[in-house]
Amino acid sequence: SVYDSGSATHHLVMYRHPISQALVFGAGTCQWAWGLDNEHDTATGIPPERSNTYNIRVGKDQSGPDIAIQQATVNLFADMLIFGATLQSNLVNSTTSIDSDPPTSKVVECKIISAKNEGNIASKRNDEESLVCVGIASDVESTGGCIAAVEVAIAKTPSPLYENLIWHPAHIDVVNATTAFTYAIAKSTLEADLVDFPNLYAFSRAVDDSGNLQQVLAGPWPLENIPKKLIPFDEL
Repeated sequence: SVYDSGSATHHLVMYRHPISQALVFGAGTCQWAWGLDNEHDTATGIPPERSNTYNIRVGKDQSGPDIAIQQATVNLFADMLIFGATLQSNLVNSTTSIDSDPPTSKVVECKIISAKNEGNIASKRNDEESLVCVGIASDVESTGGCIAAVEVAIAKTPSPLYENLIWHPAHIDVVNATTAFTYAIAKSTLEADLVDFPNLYAFSRAVDDSGNLQQVLAGPWPLENIPKKLIPFDEL
């Protein structure tokens, strides 16, 4: 069988440790190192039992290195206070980010939409409804920072412990200093919680491109009477 074709979604991780403020990066399953050069095994090739004649990337990668991945690595090291003494002629040394201010975010509306509505990204069946939360996230423009990601959590109380929340990635419209975000979840996913907790609450948090994470909970937004359209209210 050939396993080289097709597409897949990979996840990378970058965050600042909340105590030491060390920048942590994990390339996960995306084979980041393969973008740095085109030699992926020994000079003599891989063992015969591992060879794949259909793969042009094993051994000497015919696609060559990716300059975008190489420069991104240089930029990442700069934020870790690591600088190259000699770089390739097509790469440039970066500077350490001076952005230390966390971004802000806020859920501004939550509503139920049917699967027939455009943008219902959570439903798997044609007749399923979804809870959709939309909001705004902003970073400090003076430092050149921008929103890198936004997460949303659904809680059973209006004042949950931060460490007890389970966060889910939201979709951001654009990587910019200010951006809108959207989070959608199938209504059926919430039904078990709604049995014992008829009122649920939505919270959001944002992170910028320097790894500064919003530590103050944004919300709550009450998800009262979920079958109906929800009404905004001031943050507590």
